[in-house]
Amino acid sequence: MANYTFNAVYTAIETAALTVASDAYCSTRYEPIPDSFPAVYVEEVSRVRTPSGITLNYTDDQNRVIHEVQVWSNLQNGARAQAYAIMDAITAAYNGLYFRLTTMSPMPTTDRSIYRLVARFTKQVTGGDTLPEGE
Repeated sequence: MANYTFNAVYTAIETAALTVASDAYCSTRYEPIPDSFPAVYVEEVSRVRTPSGITLNYTDDQNRVIHEVQVWSNLQNGARAQAYAIMDAITAAYNGLYFRLTTMSPMPTTDRSIYRLVARFTKQVTGGDTLPEGE
């Protein structure tokens, strides 16, 4: 089983997004407005050691990890529905990796024809954690 690296988690999330929208542009590189749609952006926005997980000699490697996911759609009819369908698949994939959704909301863009949905997922990752089987 693989460890909880960002790349391993990203691969599972990308796979989930592509099951809903096989033509989705997926990236870990932020672009204010993607070149193609639908688009999915995934980034690890925080990784901090938690005080309750640190031993006196600082050997315990527990981290609170936060990932941000942005989904864009520019469909003339159904952009919101497409963005939520993709995000639902991504949320299910994160749930399967024992991450929990902490926030999700639509966000404005400079181009009103583009629907953007932003979510954050969090997990306490410890040194012995491995991805669930089949991921």
